Amino acid sequence: MNKRILVMGHSGAGKTYFSKLLKDEMAKKEQVVHHFNADSIRALFSDYDFSEQARIRQAVRMRTLCDLALEIYPYVIGDFICPTPIGRTIFNPDIVVFMNTIKHSAYEDTNRMLIPPTIKEESDFQVYTVNEKEDIDPIIEKMVSTSLSDILYG
Repeated sequence: MNKRILVMGHSGAGKTYFSKLLKDEMAKKEQVVHHFNADSIRALFSDYDFSEQARIRQAVRMRTLCDLALEIYPYVIGDFICPTPIGRTIFNPDIVVFMNTIKHSAYEDTNRMLIPPTIKEESDFQVYTVNEKEDIDPIIEKMVSTSLSDILYG
């Protein structure tokens, strides 16, 4: 079963860094992963509107791109702020990683809009530090093992 992974959190929380580490770790386990970074996708579409409606549009865009990639790749990472539950519902991830490394970003509109996922309801993993690679390795290992066991036994 293919997996859509959401790596979400404030701007500057380490989403892209974590996503790249996850992709590399999964590659070591011979798992092919495609990674979509929201900043790159915004640039591709020349869409730099950050209103609530634009963030919904971005969630739809990221979901659509991930769905297309899931036809080829077993795992796809969508790395974006995804500040609201409606955006997360639209993206419809199989696994959610909340980068809970900072409480506020440099962008007040995002600070006001971001509703953190709850660990029980929406978030499979919460990352509290990305200062050192070894801080993230146990989480990556657990995610990879969880995902692989879902595929093998699930």
